[in-house]
Amino acid sequence: MKESGLKTSPNLTFADLARLLPELYQVEENLHQAVASAEGPVAEMCSRVLRSGGKRLRPMLVLAAGKCFGPVSPGMIKVAVAVELIHMASLIHDDVIDVSSTRRGRPTLNACWGNRVSILTGDFLFAKAFRLLVENQLFDVLRLVTRTVEDMCEGEVEQVIGEFDINQTEENYFSRIRKKTANLIAMCCQAGALIAEKDQEKVEALYEYGLNLGCAFQIIDDILDFIGKPEQLGKPAGLDLAQGNLTLPVLALLRDPFHRSWLQKELLQDKMDGELRQRIVEAVISSGALAYARAVASYYQKKAKQALAVLPVSQYRNLLMNLAELVLVRSN
Repeated sequence: MKESGLKTSPNLTFADLARLLPELYQVEENLHQAVASAEGPVAEMCSRVLRSGGKRLRPMLVLAAGKCFGPVSPGMIKVAVAVELIHMASLIHDDVIDVSSTRRGRPTLNACWGNRVSILTGDFLFAKAFRLLVENQLFDVLRLVTRTVEDMCEGEVEQVIGEFDINQTEENYFSRIRKKTANLIAMCCQAGALIAEKDQEKVEALYEYGLNLGCAFQIIDDILDFIGKPEQLGKPAGLDLAQGNLTLPVLALLRDPFHRSWLQKELLQDKMDGELRQRIVEAVISSGALAYARAVASYYQKKAKQALAVLPVSQYRNLLMNLAELVLVRSN
């Protein structure tokens, strides 16, 4: 049986892949309905976040994983909405933690309304997601979601505590990105499959796909923090570096004998001015640390694609393959 769907292309975009999932329009409608049920200032702030857009990667993964086994069910739509609400909530909290003034080229909630209101708005969206799953009796998915949110919180705490810590290892880094980013992406794939398919091997395969895709996604995100353009990223470039978040490229630079001494000395100061940030960016690029990080991302991408081998051949498996390809070449 020949695979159908979009072919891998260097010019492929998330929008191209979304065309294979017309049910995303239902997800978008449901997101607006969920937000519309809020009242007063909370409604205004939630609507603002929703209107800022985004790739809708996580709903795409829920739907594509489910459609590998059959048509989209109402439960899949509800799960897709819930995971996007969780993602939106986590971004609001991240902006507060990171003291970010812009997101996707627009002022953040905390820049407009302050930290306390922003945190409570994020909490509201978390609660909306949980309520949606409970009301639709999606308890198996709810268990996955709550465990994932626990991991996200642990990962965020580990990142804050690890700022400017020169003794952390790549093992620490990978533990952190699995908790903060990859587990949510993996859960989206797992949940979509769980609703449509009872074969545990296939459900686990989609979880493994999502986990490895999430690791690759985050590593590329960390690379873009050094070389991305703010207008493409939708947030300030160099934000992680400025806050002392030692991502994979910096950890690789710390292993370089030529750069280790001065870099350790500077990081021990627990501060990062513009001049030092630029020096580190130049060193990361010239030393090969970015190339190393990209190679690691490629490794995880390949593992993600390999995990799909047990799935039935379809345009939706092909879509997931294309998503894995797109992760390595994205610019935002």
